[in-house]
This record gives sequence, structure tokens and C-alpha cells, in this order.
Amino acid sequence: MPSLIAAIQDAERSPEVDARTVLRPAPKPVADESGPAVPEVLASFDAPATARAADSYAQLLVQRVDDEHFTLSVQHKDDSAVKRIGETYNRPGISLGELAASRQRGGADFNPQKLYNLMLIWSQQMWEQETPELLGWLQDLRFTIGDDKLRMVIWDTTGFDIPWEMLLVPAGETPSSCPAGLLGGLLAVSRRISGRQATGEAAQYAEHACRGRLLAYVEEEMAADRKILPGYDAGAVGNLGELLDRLETAPGTLGLVYVACHGHWAEEVSDLLLGDIQYAEIALHPLPALSRSRAVVFLNACHAGRLLWDPRLNSGVYGFARAFVQRGADVVIGPTGLVETGLAGRIAADILAQVTRKPSPPLAAALAQVRAKIAQRVAGQRRPAKEDLKELIYTFMYVCYGNPYATLELPSGDRQ
Repeated sequence: MPSLIAAIQDAERSPEVDARTVLRPAPKPVADESGPAVPEVLASFDAPATARAADSYAQLLVQRVDDEHFTLSVQHKDDSAVKRIGETYNRPGISLGELAASRQRGGADFNPQKLYNLMLIWSQQMWEQETPELLGWLQDLRFTIGDDKLRMVIWDTTGFDIPWEMLLVPAGETPSSCPAGLLGGLLAVSRRISGRQATGEAAQYAEHACRGRLLAYVEEEMAADRKILPGYDAGAVGNLGELLDRLETAPGTLGLVYVACHGHWAEEVSDLLLGDIQYAEIALHPLPALSRSRAVVFLNACHAGRLLWDPRLNSGVYGFARAFVQRGADVVIGPTGLVETGLAGRIAADILAQVTRKPSPPLAAALAQVRAKIAQRVAGQRRPAKEDLKELIYTFMYVCYGNPYATLELPSGDRQ
């Protein structure tokens, strides 16, 4: 198979990028075959075995084996029909949150070109050496269903922070219907959360309009975000404590809960912060107004869309996206790393501009459209502009969790 990168875009390979930083060494073979057999890792679903979805629904399952390895499985329409792809795969060290924030820990300056090249090399490794069967499955779905209709759900329980949305997909046999591009810009990609959601598993597969008023908290440093929110003055609260109170007691229905503040990443779930709010303040307390409304939660805060594997709990992944989904949000959107304030506001404005059009697209599709717009400025460029690459990486940090069919409907102006 010819080089994927050469086939998709005429880009220079950076001599500073070493593929050894992308994929770690494969596990050593077991020398003593008489030892105890290694049990096969099986898919652990919480969805009912009879769950069915529309033809447009497909799911990629990424499951943790140990600290360095994972498995891949796929399914289409049916939660009980699971197909394993290959054996085990090595954990890549390509977390966007880690790579983009390394300069804060005394590492090298953020270099968008090197980071982008790293994503391309990882993609090449995945398709050419690791998962040709996965590529065939994906391209068949794209050709049969169409990129505009396909809803790709990724259920990643590893905590490895793999940026699947930045996986570079080659063109299919019919490039006009299956063009090349980054996965999250080609398809409406949403992430699934482990554990039963407040609204039940079936709600993940159903069309649902998140219809209602705005509830928002925007820190002064992010004050520009207020201009992009319809009815901000009527829906604003003064602090995050008040926002949580409203999510418990607010009458009527909410369409969008918008939070713009600082976020703090940590190695342990108990140290995660959204502004001054701890993870447990959301995860351990009912939020009846949120679960009743099944609203969209947009967390425009650094690392707010990122999930971690806490070694003390050693079971599943945790983060604010999980907390809000399990408290009843139909969709949660947030970045998986550190995002500059100005860019964060622009990205949020672009996403909200897409979902407030008539007819409004699903949140996952709107986010894909925003990603595609910036990806088009980079694709095929031998030396893309640094600012374009920077915006591309930050835009692809924003991920969507929850219902891939959910739309958002806000009242116009200050009407409630």
C-alpha cells in the first residue's frame, strides 16, 4: 500500500518527528507457553442486548487491556452484534492535551507543525500496519450510508486520551463519495460514556431536540463569549455555585447550559476542577432540572472534555463530561486540553452558529462542520500556515459526548 500521507496530501515529513514517539513497542511474546493462559478481553456493555438503532448508527469500541494496550471492536445498528478487529494494540502517546500543554511544564514550545505531523504518522501506522480491516469497515459504511448521514460513536474506556477525531482517513475507491480527511471533519463523531445515563440507554439513539432557555456562567476573562449566547442577560448567573443550584431547582426546561471559565487538569479525579467546582459536586448530587430537560452542556473550559483513568479507582474513565452526561445532559461538548481564550470563544461561536440555523443540524454534525472548515484550509498544503495549524489542533480538541442525533433549539432574543 503506498504511503498514506503521500496519497492524501503533498506534505513534507518533519525530520524532527520520530515515529517511535507515536507507538510504543509491542509487548514481548510469552516465552513459557505452559504458563496460565491470558484471558481474552471481552466487550463489557451496559446497553440492553436488544438495543437497535438507525442504519446511520455505528460504533467503535476502544477497550483497555492494561496500562499499555487496548483492543478495538466495531458494531453497526445493533449493540449486541460486536466484531473484534485484530488482537491488542499498543498505547500511543499522542494526547492533544498533553502535547499542547507540555510547554507549561518546561517542555518544548508548542509547535503545531510537529504535532500535526505526529497525527499523520500515527494515522499511517494505524491504517497500513495495524488495522486495515477497520479501514474496510469504515469505508463500506461511508459508501453505503454517506458521510453526511453516518453517525460515528466512539466508546473509549482506556483513559489513553487518543484523539480519534484527528485520525487521517484515506479516500475510498470512489473518492467523490468517500474523500480523504480527518475523521472528525468527515463524519459526525460523538463519544459515549461508560455507565448508564440518567435518561436510559435508548435515548442515545433517538432524535431529540434540546429545547428550552439558556443557563450560563461566563467568567469576566471570557466576557466576549456573552455576545454569542442568545438571551444571555436573562440566563446568566453570577457564579458556578448558583449555576448548580439552578440545575437542581430551575422550573421549566433548559436548552443549553453554557460554562466559560478556567479548568484544571489533574492525575486523580478528586483534583479535577471546573472553575472552583470539584468533580464530586456534580457527579454525586442529582441535578433534576438538567435530567428533566436533557439539555446540551457546553463546557468552554480547558480540559473540561477530557477523561482520565484514575489508578486509585482502577475502573472506567472519569471527567466533567461523564459527570454531566450521567446527571442527565443529552450532549456535552468541551475541549480535551488547554485552549487559548480568544480561540476558545471563536470556536464556540462557530459551533453555536451552526446549531442555531434552520433546520438545525445535530450537535455532533455541527461540530464536524466546524472542524471541516478549518481542515480544508490545511489539507493539501505543503507548508500550512502556522496559525491555521494551531486553530485546527485546538478546534479538534473539542469533542462531543452523548446523543449523536440531538439538536439544540433556543428561544430568540430574551424570550423565555
